[in-house]
Amino acid sequence: MSVIAPSRIASGDIATVAVEGLRARPLRAVLSGLGIALGIAALVAVVGLSSSSKAQVNQQLDALGTNLLTVSAGNTIGGGNAQLPEDAVGMVRRIAPVQQASAVGTTSAKVYRNDHIDANEGGGTQYAPAAWTFPRPSRPRWRPGSG
Repeated sequence: MSVIAPSRIASGDIATVAVEGLRARPLRAVLSGLGIALGIAALVAVVGLSSSSKAQVNQQLDALGTNLLTVSAGNTIGGGNAQLPEDAVGMVRRIAPVQQASAVGTTSAKVYRNDHIDANEGGGTQYAPAAWTFPRPSRPRWRPGSG
C-alpha cells in the first residue's frame, strides 16, 4: 500500500478563488466588511465610554471634597422603589478603601419635642433610625446645655 500525500492548494489558486467569490457575490462581501467594521467600532466605543464615565465619576467625587459617600436605593425597571439588600452594609464594608459603614432607615412616625404639642398638628422632628456601628469617641466632649 502506498501512502497518499496530502494535497495543498497553491497561493495563486487561493487568490483566484477569493477574487471569484468577491465577483460572484459583491453585496455579501460589502456587508461582511461592514459588519466587521461596525463590530470593531462598537467595541472601541464601549471601552471608550466606560473609561470616560469612570473618569467623570471619579472627577465628581473628587470635586465633593469629602470622604463621606451616601448610597441609596433608586428605582426598579418598572419605576417602583427599589430596596437595598439586607447585607448591603456588610458588602460596603468589604470594599478595601472603606473605613466605616452604617445603615440609616426612615420611618413614618412623628416625633415631637414635648407632649404639649397636639398629635394632629403636622410638622414634628424628622426621625432617622441609624445602626450603632461606629466606634465610640475616645474622649466625648459635652457642651453645656446640649445634654
